[in-house]
Amino acid sequence: MINLGTNDASALNALAPTDRPAMQAEITHCALSLIRQVRGHAPHAVILWAYGMCGDPLKDCLRAAVEQAQAEGDERVAWLALENPKGLASRRCDDAMGSRNHPGRKAHQSAAKQIADALIRWGVS
Repeated sequence: MINLGTNDASALNALAPTDRPAMQAEITHCALSLIRQVRGHAPHAVILWAYGMCGDPLKDCLRAAVEQAQAEGDERVAWLALENPKGLASRRCDDAMGSRNHPGRKAHQSAAKQIADALIRWGVS
């Protein structure tokens, strides 16, 4: 499982708006390179890119990398959009958020269930 990209959004937002498309393309390129590298080391593994637990500003860039890998024939790579704990807090529980705006216990439990369900769908036990 890959769960990267959350903190990279702040670097993208620090750029001038005219510089962001080039950086977004670079993020997609580097994410695809990582998927290929993992695949090279684990040819039969399911690669699950999970993202969104702390917001999803790079969703399009990262999902594009997963989709490109799929378009290249990798049938064992998938995207998993994790539920944002702020949504959990407003709907289900008071302790979804931890300190300093980080996910809390309920958010981690929710993410673990989402990940487990995705892996079960892939036949990973």
